[in-house]
Amino acid sequence: MIVEYTSNNSGGSWWLTDEDWKNLEKAGWTVDWAKTSKHKSKYLDKGGERWLGALATSAKKEFLSVDCAIAEWEHITGQSAGDEGCECCGQPHSFDTEYLSTSY
Repeated sequence: MIVEYTSNNSGGSWWLTDEDWKNLEKAGWTVDWAKTSKHKSKYLDKGGERWLGALATSAKKEFLSVDCAIAEWEHITGQSAGDEGCECCGQPHSFDTEYLSTSY
């Protein structure tokens, strides 16, 4: 199944660093880079690289389960999928498939 990770700038800042996104790509995740995203082009910065300050906000990869995707994502980023965001913005990390949507 294809699992898509989506980042939310919960609390007013992005949780993943530029290096995290680059490392996800090195591990085979297909990163939706802001500069090439059809959905984000309207809000790119002046340099055309970032969307609201982020190089990317989502990435996809095929896994046997969502749990496998989360384990790999946590290993690559050093973060916890269960991190809590702020009360107004919600969870900073989501993992979705065509069958289910899970925020941690």
